[in-house]
Amino acid sequence: MNRLFPKLFVFRIQIIVFLFISIKQNTCLAQNVISKVYYEFEHVDDRNQPENPHREDLVVYLTQEATIQKNVTTLAIREAVNDFIFNPNRQVNSNGAAVLNLPTIQKNISKYEYYHNFKNRQSFLFSHLFDTYYVIEDAFPDLAWELLDGTKKIGGFDCQLAKSNFGGRLYYAWFTTEIPYPYGPWKLLGLPGLILEAYDDNNEVSWKFNKFELVDSQNEEQIISPKDGIITTKEKFEKTFNSVKKNPIAARKAAVSSAKASGAFGLKLDNSIITEYSVGHQKREGFKEKVLNNPIEIGK
Repeated sequence: MNRLFPKLFVFRIQIIVFLFISIKQNTCLAQNVISKVYYEFEHVDDRNQPENPHREDLVVYLTQEATIQKNVTTLAIREAVNDFIFNPNRQVNSNGAAVLNLPTIQKNISKYEYYHNFKNRQSFLFSHLFDTYYVIEDAFPDLAWELLDGTKKIGGFDCQLAKSNFGGRLYYAWFTTEIPYPYGPWKLLGLPGLILEAYDDNNEVSWKFNKFELVDSQNEEQIISPKDGIITTKEKFEKTFNSVKKNPIAARKAAVSSAKASGAFGLKLDNSIITEYSVGHQKREGFKEKVLNNPIEIGK
């Protein structure tokens, strides 16, 4: 048990909420969101502990040309921090001090957002550390699906079964032509309708449908694809990410100095903090240390 972790996280949040950086929307390409689909994701990342899989609540934002997958809890944490800082009607305690209402974390949080542009056939992983946005180039998934005879209803939608090999696994996917977009969770794409449920043949990886939402056209919700982030590889980013986790105070000081020197302001909650808090939560609940011996993409 790491009893110091809650205090450490609060301390880091106190620093993070005062770390302001620029958000360069003028250099980004905005795309209007038309709908969202929510999934419950499970991945047995340690085969010695199949009873303790990696679990996430995910949301995939759909536009006419692209999708981006985000973690639901990460979005809630960012919203809570922004409300704490910017909302004049935010909750206060008996002493008149603003209250930071962070959501309860019951599941895991990953550090990547998965972006796919179908028009340009481009894929990226997005993440950021302090004031630096990282764009990791990835191969656009090109799956050869075989349509099968199975049919069933999921969430009120008529679905058909298909299968495909990808990333060293055989996946089965239930998709619906009632939502005629070739989208799905993670990298499972290319069917003639939205994938609502998918799993591999070993039942080690799965996405289960939670809900589907249409977005009001008046809402003007958008996804942003950064054009000026640091282009890097996953291996290089992981090295940087881990070095920040090993010495976060030094990394944070450097980021604060950079922000002050540029005179910029804004807010981003560091993904290393959120991901680490997620892991720490699991440890406090008696979660056994894992050996990550079963990657979602085998051999990559």
